[in-house]
Amino acid sequence: MTALALAHPQLIAEKTALLPQARKLAPLPVLTRSDVQAATEGGVHPGAIGLALAGYGLFLGASWAGWAFGYMALLVGVIYFLSAMYFGLLVGGGMVAAASRGDRARRSFKEFLDGRVQTLTGTVSGRNALVQVAFMPILLGLTMCFFAAVWLCVR
Repeated sequence: MTALALAHPQLIAEKTALLPQARKLAPLPVLTRSDVQAATEGGVHPGAIGLALAGYGLFLGASWAGWAFGYMALLVGVIYFLSAMYFGLLVGGGMVAAASRGDRARRSFKEFLDGRVQTLTGTVSGRNALVQVAFMPILLGLTMCFFAAVWLCVR
């Protein structure tokens, strides 16, 4: 085979032309601190996260008031523990993100509602982001209040 390649180099050139060519990848851009700050400027306002936490607090309070009797107190306590782990990571991550902002001014809640929010899938309006973040926890809290009231009346 090597002798054939040395005798007829045009065969090697024809065969290599049929192989797929490797594409050169463009280098990734280097992000500066101002690029990162501009990307996080359109984030979710802490007030929206606070509303979601308040809705979940309502859920936990109603579940304790409605079902924390006897052995069920242990199960409700386990739910509290798991919730503290989940929301601890959420709030802790938010605090780290807020600390990385430095001295830059934060948007007001009205500016957040009227502005745009960057997500991993694109941008959404601030009002849409508020609904996505806070609607379900508040709805779950109100629903748990209803069920706890019904259970306490039946019990």
